[in-house]
Amino acid sequence: MKGRALIGAVVLRLLIQVSCGFAFSTTRRDVLNEAVAVPAAAAAAVVTTFGGAPPATAAQTTAEAIRRTAGGIPGYGQPDVYFPTSYLGRWRAKKTIVVSDNPYLDGLLPVTLNYEMRFISVDGDSKEEAENAVGGKVVADRAFNEQSYYKALRNVVMESSNGGSSKVPPALRSVIWVPTNPNVLSSTYDDGTTQEIKVTKRAATLQQDGAGTASSSEYRRISDVGVRGIPILSASRVLTKWRSDGESVEAIEIVYADGVMGDPMGGAGGAVAKQGAPVASTKARIS
Repeated sequence: MKGRALIGAVVLRLLIQVSCGFAFSTTRRDVLNEAVAVPAAAAAAVVTTFGGAPPATAAQTTAEAIRRTAGGIPGYGQPDVYFPTSYLGRWRAKKTIVVSDNPYLDGLLPVTLNYEMRFISVDGDSKEEAENAVGGKVVADRAFNEQSYYKALRNVVMESSNGGSSKVPPALRSVIWVPTNPNVLSSTYDDGTTQEIKVTKRAATLQQDGAGTASSSEYRRISDVGVRGIPILSASRVLTKWRSDGESVEAIEIVYADGVMGDPMGGAGGAVAKQGAPVASTKARIS
């Protein structure tokens, strides 16, 4: 029990230090030494409690240790999709959408959106280490990319409607996403509606083919809350494949809709309103 309590204290200390920004006097070496000093039996018990997440090793950075530990805690899920270090920074993206079930794009397909994408480092325990992507852990900045993409989409719709507001999506007020909990992205709009996208399953591969190829499959639960506060639940699967030559990046993205569950408080506890075989709701190419 003492070993289990010690690991719990170490994990709690690490999580608080990142999420709350407190600077404890304990150094990273001291924390890792405390974790290594815990008996093996107690370590196994904690791993089982947190869902079997692999224990951190001394070779990992503190940030990586936190991600691995938090990956087994309910609500945090798996680590993010990692990209080659050549992706780091800002890119000018051109996304051509050929298929979409977005009602705002009715009559506009195929449509090309020009916007910026950003990839950031989640490595290191200092700003300098993170900016240099020590260890090769680079992820897409989902908050920045969502804001940039949504703004470009809204501008295209506004131009096509000749300034009318009836068919224009509401302006995006804010997007919340943090690299330490990469599976939840929350958006708030000017009309009072909100959307939360939560990744519940993820599979990703980073191929060592010299072409910077990264592939991923994500299953997402989506909650859209209207102005009356009633959530509409749906799900989708996103398949992406990225390739880079160091100078440019190309990607293919396919989104499969997996049904709309409707109001979770209505009917038989939120019975499925529309369900069937997944269908491609969006097909796009990014370059």
